Amino acid sequence: MNLLPWRARLQRRRLWAFAGGVAAAALGGVAAVAWAALQVSARTAELLAVNAELSAQVAARDADLVAADGLAGAAAEIERRAARLAELGRRRGAALAVLDALAAAATEGVRFTRVALDGATVTVEGDAASPARVSALLAALRGGGRFEAPALRAIGHADAAYGPDSTTFSLSASLSASSSASSSTSSSASSSTSSLPLAGQG
Repeated sequence: MNLLPWRARLQRRRLWAFAGGVAAAALGGVAAVAWAALQVSARTAELLAVNAELSAQVAARDADLVAADGLAGAAAEIERRAARLAELGRRRGAALAVLDALAAAATEGVRFTRVALDGATVTVEGDAASPARVSALLAALRGGGRFEAPALRAIGHADAAYGPDSTTFSLSASLSASSSASSSTSSSASSSTSSLPLAGQG
């Protein structure tokens, strides 16, 4: 017989209270861990969103840089083409000046078959009715003021283009300082035809 039943009841109550405390503590720990996991997950999601935004900004900046490089390359190409066109314009001006000077100096019975411009040096090839026509051409070139030191490089017999005295010739000259100043060129230019008709030919 239990002479002190209240003690047994007290012990049971204490056991239940202890068990309840342990269970509450365990539940509190689980809740704390879950809350911490939720916080970590939220922070991770926030960091991922920030990283995605930064990646988008970097990609946009890279695209801007690529576009800027493309524009710079296009501008450089335009400048190169403009310089090329300017150079071609200078060469064309020099060639036209030479042809104008030769047309002014051309005499009857003289035909130019090739005209070449190399810097300031002009080379002229052609045929004439006689050696006297070639001499007259040289005199006209010397007196025209557009050429310096015109000289005969070669002379030969032609195939009766103008008669029994038909002559082929090759001569060279330098553009005068005034002609070079008005139509300067820094590289070689050449213009040739099979038969270059000019005023004064027969």
